[in-house]
Amino acid sequence: MGVPAMADQEHVSIGRKVVFLYPHSVVCADLVQAVAEQQYELYLVRDHVRLKAVLAQPEWRGALLFVNIDEALRPEERLLERGGA
Repeated sequence: MGVPAMADQEHVSIGRKVVFLYPHSVVCADLVQAVAEQQYELYLVRDHVRLKAVLAQPEWRGALLFVNIDEALRPEERLLERGGA
């Protein structure tokens, strides 16, 4: 078993970063613990503007993003409406 090829290494890292945008308290209490135990990189974010810039970076390609849709944002602030991150 040698070192995996570069394509294999990229495949392994896809989805290893898990981001919760405006996480609900239930997420913080239970799900975060379970995700961390599975050795994922876990990020709790409460600033969608800064997150959009971070997700644009190549090393964040393949990150899993969970958004609390109950969080009230003005339409011009919504990430996905403009084809954002």
